[in-house]
Amino acid sequence: MDYFEQKADPIPLRNFFKDSFVFYRRNISIFLPLGFIYGFSQMLADNIYFSDEQFLGLRLFIQIIINCIATIIVIYTTFALGQGLAVGIKEWMAIVRQKLLLFTGISLIRMFFVGLGFLAFFLPGLYLSTIFLFVEVIVIFEYTDVQSVFQKSVVLVHHVFRKVFSFLMIIISCGVLFILLFSNLNEQSPLLGKVLSVSFFVFSPVYMHMAITLLYLRIKQMNVVGQNSETCT
Repeated sequence: MDYFEQKADPIPLRNFFKDSFVFYRRNISIFLPLGFIYGFSQMLADNIYFSDEQFLGLRLFIQIIINCIATIIVIYTTFALGQGLAVGIKEWMAIVRQKLLLFTGISLIRMFFVGLGFLAFFLPGLYLSTIFLFVEVIVIFEYTDVQSVFQKSVVLVHHVFRKVFSFLMIIISCGVLFILLFSNLNEQSPLLGKVLSVSFFVFSPVYMHMAITLLYLRIKQMNVVGQNSETCT
């Protein structure tokens, strides 16, 4: 029985976060180097300098591609480690080559609609962020068209909306708390603030996408168990 079969119930969230930290710590030899690659590649992209303003679009494009590649690798790695599958450069290159174009398009569409939601009013943005939380994971594990990706995410979230929303609020709250802490420390000790900032960029993106993937797989497994129970009865 693999990790995801043992953890079929996504409730309560406190246990889920505990299990996700255990999962991260158990595979820290893989996730930590990924975090350094993810964090420093983003920092490098942020510091790319173009003298001409017309190349700012190219800078943004580079940032998006780097982020998408790193996210694909983290999502695939989380699934592979949980299932005992091979994880390495060969597998990463294969999944990136297969999924990058569709993944980038889906990510941009999600960002567009969520951004519109936040511009319209804060609550619609949170709602769209919740129901579309799993679109990027679905792209990796289910080869499907763009419309179906968003529909599957909505259906998956529907029965556990409050839990997924609470999960998202915890992630957002942790990010806000870090920003407040970083601002305060950066004023008092720039060096300590820089160390904290690097640590955050190394850990948080990888952990966030890992946790989203684990939650997706756990809800999927819970649905399978529920369907099997209904069939038996």
